Amino acid sequence: RDAQRKADANLVSRAISNYFADHKTYPLSDNGKMVACGFEGGEVCEWGGGPVIDADGVTYLKKIPVEPFSDKSWTYVYESDGKSFKIYARLEREKKADLTIGCGIRVECNWYAPD
Repeated sequence: RDAQRKADANLVSRAISNYFADHKTYPLSDNGKMVACGFEGGEVCEWGGGPVIDADGVTYLKKIPVEPFSDKSWTYVYESDGKSFKIYARLEREKKADLTIGCGIRVECNWYAPD
């Protein structure tokens, strides 16, 4: 599952890097989720939802991946101020850092992308 988590984060990273190339800003975050869905890309995207779009209707990602352990209340976390972004996850077999970001109920994130 850790390989899937990394692949999911890389997929989202590529999509929002393409968004940045077009708009010179990354989608903002709201409570651990991306703001780039719904009408003109101005609504919060649910993990497992989508598509990620802009105000012109350009689709950057058809479906946002969902954490493999989402049934156990694990989740991914997206944070962005528009200038940079991170996608946080909880890996089972390795960790990059001790973080204070929550990736679910009583689950701390321990990995993020991009490096």
